[in-house]
Amino acid sequence: MRGITSSDMAVDELRRVLAEFDALYSNIEQVSAPPKTTLEILEKHYDEDHWNRLLRYFLDSKEPHGFDEAVLLQFLELVEERCDGFHFDRYAVDEVDVQREVVTPNDNRADIIITYEQEWFIWIEMKVRSREGTNQTNRYVEDDYIGETLKSTFDEANRFYVYLAPDRSTADADAFVNLDWTTLIAAFQPLTQTGVREQPLQSYAQFTDFLNTVRSETSMTQHEANQQEKVELAIEYHDSISDVREAFESVVESHQENWPQRFEPYAPAGWDDNWHYHTGGKKLSFYKQTWPIADVEPGEDVSSSHSLRPYFQHVISLDQIASNQLKFKTQLTGANEDLRTKFQDYLYSDGVRTRLEEMAADIEQRKGTTIRLPERDDRKYTRFTITTYPFDWEGGEGYYRTLAQALTDHQEVGEIFNEALQEIAYERT
Repeated sequence: MRGITSSDMAVDELRRVLAEFDALYSNIEQVSAPPKTTLEILEKHYDEDHWNRLLRYFLDSKEPHGFDEAVLLQFLELVEERCDGFHFDRYAVDEVDVQREVVTPNDNRADIIITYEQEWFIWIEMKVRSREGTNQTNRYVEDDYIGETLKSTFDEANRFYVYLAPDRSTADADAFVNLDWTTLIAAFQPLTQTGVREQPLQSYAQFTDFLNTVRSETSMTQHEANQQEKVELAIEYHDSISDVREAFESVVESHQENWPQRFEPYAPAGWDDNWHYHTGGKKLSFYKQTWPIADVEPGEDVSSSHSLRPYFQHVISLDQIASNQLKFKTQLTGANEDLRTKFQDYLYSDGVRTRLEEMAADIEQRKGTTIRLPERDDRKYTRFTITTYPFDWEGGEGYYRTLAQALTDHQEVGEIFNEALQEIAYERT
């Protein structure tokens, strides 16, 4: 009986660590990235002017959004909770005025101004990604105006200032009360509940989209939190993951370089020295010696650049092995456009197409196998069939058994290639 080596112990320890990693990874809730909001699609999701316009629109009960005073009421209640001395008449909310980009004679610009007659005003300064400018909020407090109206019109105790910004951002001026976006959208969220929704569907969608934009920009979504958790897990187990991946990559590269020799024990009848093949890289092609056509005079050397070359291709890659899928393609390439066109004319003729469809139907009867017959493509590289086979790696044996099956399944394509080449050769004589 073979003794336990240090290599065995290393592999056993690696298995234990990866099992631990797998258990922790499985505990992370899998959440897909949410759909992009309109502003995210337009790449304006951090633009303060767009946020300003949207917030003012929904705060203004006179706008045709269908929320009436509901959004404004939620906002004023938040201000009432935070601003000492602020109170408002809930029966007169429809008389509240909301304006944006209000400029004073001193060239100080308020993002949003909310006023109720001459009883009180709320000066709102909004921030998304930017920081407060030099002495900005202090200038706003010290300004004698809101727009063209003197502040003295309002009782000093009824002048209120709100700094609406991401978490942990605060205004320099003590007169400003800090309100974060996360708290604001949490207060607005109940207005999107179906049970209380009376506004038009379009307004509901716009309002929800705005809240989602704010949420995405100012706080970590569940998807982002999960991604961060995965990153922390990857950092913790980095050495073990790297060790396994390096071994995986080394094995894949070895099979990419030596696949013909590894394939030979499993190859079907007819696999002989007449087959030429390429090694290295993940896309591995092979073809019969008689298939390429070189556009040269008799007796000249045939270069590696063929005027026409039909071939088969399979893919050995990390992704293909990890997903247990073997991709097998039958393709055409070549520098001579006239020859390619003639070859395609034959392959896409009705009779040949019927034969390929019958072949595809037989292949698809095999469990888990799919095949596609792409439409004609006049580009330099043309794919005639794309087939995906399931397989178990089994140290490579399962792959090569499946590759042998693929080659057997596509013998009809090889025969069609021969016929097309004979047709072209006849026309060239």
